[in-house]
Amino acid sequence: MNATKNGREKTVDASHSGASTLAMDECHVEQVKSVLECTYSISCMAVATEVRISPGSVCLILINGLRKQKVCAKWIPHVLNDGQRAVRVLLATTHLQHWRNEDNAFFITF
Repeated sequence: MNATKNGREKTVDASHSGASTLAMDECHVEQVKSVLECTYSISCMAVATEVRISPGSVCLILINGLRKQKVCAKWIPHVLNDGQRAVRVLLATTHLQHWRNEDNAFFITF
C-alpha cells in the first residue's frame, strides 16, 4: 500500500534474481558428498553444521545435486543401478514366494 501512496502505479513485482545459488557450487557439493560418505544416517542439520551452509541448501544439494532421498533415516541413491535393482527384485520375489508357500501364516505374529 505504501508504494501506491508514493506514486507507484503498477502492482507487478519488480524482477529479482531469485534464491541464492552460492551454496550449490561444486565445492559445497563435494563437501556434502564427503560428509555423506562417512555416515549415511545423518540429518540435513548435522551436514549443514559440518559444511557451514544452511540446512535448506544441504537438502537442495542432496536431492537435486546428488540425487539422494532419505529412506529409513538414511540417504540413498534416488536411482538404482542395474545391480541394486536386481537385488531388490530377488528379495521381493523371495518374500512373495515365501508368502505364497505359507499362505496367511506369513502374516501371523506371536
